[in-house]
Amino acid sequence: MPSPAVTGLLLSLIAVLLVAALNAWLGRDGRLQRSRGEPEARIASDCIDFEPVDVERARDGSGCLMHGRTGDVAVAVARGDGWVTRRYRALSPQQVSVRDAVLELDTGDFTLPRITLTCGDAERAALWATRLTGAPARLARTGG
Repeated sequence: MPSPAVTGLLLSLIAVLLVAALNAWLGRDGRLQRSRGEPEARIASDCIDFEPVDVERARDGSGCLMHGRTGDVAVAVARGDGWVTRRYRALSPQQVSVRDAVLELDTGDFTLPRITLTCGDAERAALWATRLTGAPARLARTGG
């Protein structure tokens, strides 16, 4: 007869496998399902006086960028089960880089030091980099 520790370990393993099987049976891949307009709604609630004129949603739904009427850019990024929002008037060109369609912001913010969003294409990423800095986009070097 196995020891109580081995029996407990086996029962725990069986329980974890059952939960994983139930998750697969229900058709969920373990990622939080988010509605399409969630980041925009969060920016609207956090930045009351912000009037968006253009929106860029990340391809994977992990965030969005909104260009305001005054030139500010609001950003919403998924973190855990919620959204983190920031509003930028201007970042330095060293804080923003573009690689293909990927826009990277090195914010210097302790709670959100790096933001990475994949835009629709490289031109849109460069446009958002220009909006964030007021200067042409700094292209990140690719391998080689």
